[in-house]
Parts: sequence; structure tokens; C-alpha cells
Amino acid sequence: MAGESGEMTATDVVRSNVRRLRDENGLKQRELVPLFQAHGVEWDLQTVKAFENGRRGLSLDEFFGLLLSFRVGWRELLATEAQGAHVVLLDGAWGLEPGGLEEAMEGTLLERPDYADALTARAEDQERRQTARELERAAAALGVDVPILEYLSRRLWQVSYSFEAKQRFDRARASHPEGDAKTDRALRGHVTRSLMAELRAQLEDVEQLVAGGVVPKRRRKTVERHA
Repeated sequence: MAGESGEMTATDVVRSNVRRLRDENGLKQRELVPLFQAHGVEWDLQTVKAFENGRRGLSLDEFFGLLLSFRVGWRELLATEAQGAHVVLLDGAWGLEPGGLEEAMEGTLLERPDYADALTARAEDQERRQTARELERAAAALGVDVPILEYLSRRLWQVSYSFEAKQRFDRARASHPEGDAKTDRALRGHVTRSLMAELRAQLEDVEQLVAGGVVPKRRRKTVERHA
């Protein structure tokens, strides 16, 4: 069912159009049962009611069964422009304006600059999240906080941990142009182990961490324990 903001899921769009097609054909809900079952959609009256009332979804097979039952093309069941429906996909990952669902089905949605920009922004956000997770994992492996990890990285390589990791992976990858996903995982593992070994050596110099202002003196014992 449409949310309070008027947004609909793709399934909401289908159920809205099923009700529309039923009304246009002068059919009652109970009359849909033999029609659907004749075309392989094994719904009883309770299932029809549950679907139209938003208490049930539908499978892709059932979607095609509905197309066959009403003898219409996919546009009739996914039409959004005429009803001004704003559609949300993948738990809100995509918000589509009226007509956007049809464009997505045609494969032309990302030809629009606004959606192409949204995809770029999403990819950049995913990259930032991935970088943050990698930093947290590396810091945890060393037994320090992320700020200490970054201080060590800049002291050792003059760049951030993430930048150094990417540079080394790119160089390693260049020597394996025919590598696949398995090769990439192996290379990333090798790079990570090399980085961690170099960083652990840096943990021996606690005085530099304190002098650098990254670790307050009150935390010196904590860092010494990690060293």
C-alpha cells in the first residue's frame, strides 16, 4: 500500500493497476479467482483480497501470470506516470519520479543526468563506507584506535593507510593483468599483511605517538600495552 508520503513500492504499483484493470473490466474480486487460475496463478479469494489490500506480495512468475490473465503488456501493470506515483525501490535505495519505473524497465533510467548523478553519489558513498570499514578492521588488528592508525601511516608512508593500501594494490594488480576476483583477494591479502607488519614495527615507538599529540599522556599505558 502507498505510504503516508504517497510513495509506493513496485509491488504497490502492480496491486494498484490490478484494481484498476479489474474495475475497467467490471470484475469483482471473486471473479478474478477462476481467471487467474486458468492462467496458472493459483490464488483463491483470500489471496486476491490479501494482495489487493497490501497484505501479500507477488513473485515474478505470478507477475507474468497476471499479464497473461489480463492480456496486457508489462506497461499496464507497472504504469506510474498517469497516477503520479513516486516509487521507492530496494528499501529506499532508489526514489523514482512518476514514469521512472517504466524507464527502469526499458533500461533508459540512467540516461537521465539526475539519476546518473545519483548513481555516482551512491558509488562514492559506498567507497567511503568501505574505506571506513577497512580502517576499523586494520586498527582493530593492531589493537589501536583509527586516529593512531592514521598517525602511524602518515609517519611511516607520508600518506593515509587507505591511500597506501590502494597504491600497493594497484601496483600488484598491474603485474597480474589477467587476474580474476580470486587473484584480487589474494593480492589484497598480501598487501594488507605487508602493511600490518610495517605498522606493528611503528608501535614500538610510544614516545613518538605521545609527542605527536595523537595519544594523550593519560593514555600512554594503553598504547604501551599495544606496543
